Amino acid sequence: MILMITNGKVAPWGTSTEIKVYKVDLFDGSGEQTVQTASNPYYGPQIQDLVYWGSKWAACMRDESIVITAQYESKVNETNYGCCRNSLGECGMVQNTSCKASSGQTYRGNGLNCTSWSVCSSIKLRPCCYGIYGQCALTTEMHCDVLSGIWSKNSDSCANNDCIYQICGMAYQQTGYRGGSTNPNQFYRFITAIFLHVGVIHFVMNALGQYTLVSQVEFVAGFWRTLLMYVISGACGFMFSAIFSAQQLSNGSSAAIYGMLGVETVDIFQTWQLIPNKCGTVFTLLIKLAIFLGIGTLPYIDNFAHVGGFLGGVVVGIWLLPYIVFGTIDGIRKQILQVSFALALVVAIIVLLYTFYNDSDFVCSWCRYIDCVPYTSDICAGQG
Repeated sequence: MILMITNGKVAPWGTSTEIKVYKVDLFDGSGEQTVQTASNPYYGPQIQDLVYWGSKWAACMRDESIVITAQYESKVNETNYGCCRNSLGECGMVQNTSCKASSGQTYRGNGLNCTSWSVCSSIKLRPCCYGIYGQCALTTEMHCDVLSGIWSKNSDSCANNDCIYQICGMAYQQTGYRGGSTNPNQFYRFITAIFLHVGVIHFVMNALGQYTLVSQVEFVAGFWRTLLMYVISGACGFMFSAIFSAQQLSNGSSAAIYGMLGVETVDIFQTWQLIPNKCGTVFTLLIKLAIFLGIGTLPYIDNFAHVGGFLGGVVVGIWLLPYIVFGTIDGIRKQILQVSFALALVVAIIVLLYTFYNDSDFVCSWCRYIDCVPYTSDICAGQG
């Protein structure tokens, strides 16, 4: 959270979309740029920073048609581009019709870049990677900053851009590692998303949830088993979410916390004979489930991750929770149950991953209303 805020931009606080007009430096002077910025109701970073640091975002995890379209449009837009030199000796790739001799500008010719033109004192226009789908445009550095983009100092064309890698981040700038030919394939976002939060308020909410729920499971299962169940159920939650709400950006430990509710459910039924107030225990569990489902209708908090986390928590709880054994037969039955559910977990993970990576055309039109209820007109605008 601290890294995201200190290394990025803090989004406007609220539940609407902020619209601002900025003066920007252009190739041939100055102009205006209108920017719409989605607010963050939890007081935290902009959506671009949430993507950059590892939120669940399908465009960074598999081939998405919208990313491929953005890459194609970048190439098409530069079909008739060539290097143009302005009166100050600054150069940039523009369309031939945009390079005006009447303003003292010189056009080198279609397809000829600026890098090898000796008359250029500097290259003013370079690729700017902006948005969350790998969009690219040739802009000045100031203009790119207004767009909250990443300005490339080593290229003068968007035609062969690596913008989806730049936008998805995860140390790409430092390592240059490509997980795939057209997409970063950052499968580990199923896990990194568990440990990120949208803002300070979101972090406090989940910290309270962990203190009241996870600590109870840890008391029963111990630290290492609890950690394993926490991570597995959280990852299962985001795998489930990636199928039903792939175009919804989300993160947070609530998927894993809901997994702990699944573990708690297993514990209740395993120790059913020892619980004095059965109705009260079940009622309390139902209230917890309802509260988290209600919270899941807010932006960036993923109800599908909650459901997937809960189901994953039930399975991993049956596998890893310590048992109270009532006799030899009961012990054998529970050991068989543990092995069966361990295998079921492996099969479920394989099915979820296979579905996500091989059925990218699946679109659930109504799922977004389960993930984020539009309590105000713009409250869900930043989720993708």
